[in-house]
Amino acid sequence: MAKKINVKLIMELRDTGLPRNMIAATRHMSKNSVGDVIHIADQKGITFSDVRGLDEDAVYRMFYPDKFAVETLYAQPDYGYIHQELKRTGVTLKLLWQEYQDRCSADGGIPMGWIHKVLPGVQQPYCRKQADKPPGAQAGHCDRGGLVRAGNALC
Repeated sequence: MAKKINVKLIMELRDTGLPRNMIAATRHMSKNSVGDVIHIADQKGITFSDVRGLDEDAVYRMFYPDKFAVETLYAQPDYGYIHQELKRTGVTLKLLWQEYQDRCSADGGIPMGWIHKVLPGVQQPYCRKQADKPPGAQAGHCDRGGLVRAGNALC
């Protein structure tokens, strides 16, 4: 996924009087991205005073309402809470992941992550390791024809 444009910062720097090329050069942004933000701001009549009190995501949605719409499909984890909790003794990512999934289920949201359930009628690639083989022998077999060597699946 592409990195989001920091729209609020561009608007703030534009408000101070910096030209487009200077904003792009000092903040390591594309000139096209800076130009797009300024063009949309002029087109919609948005100034920095209009977005000063808003958070970055709200400003971004104001400028690009259709871009990255899929991101709103999933419930966002509270990363600040995660980092705070990981400092505590006995807290693991697995515990926090379970909390996140439980919270999403309770709120009716969709959690981010991998789907581990096998759908009926869909054959999933299945690899199994054979630990009872002597060293140097074939380490495993994959039903798609690839071998498992030294713990790495080649399916």
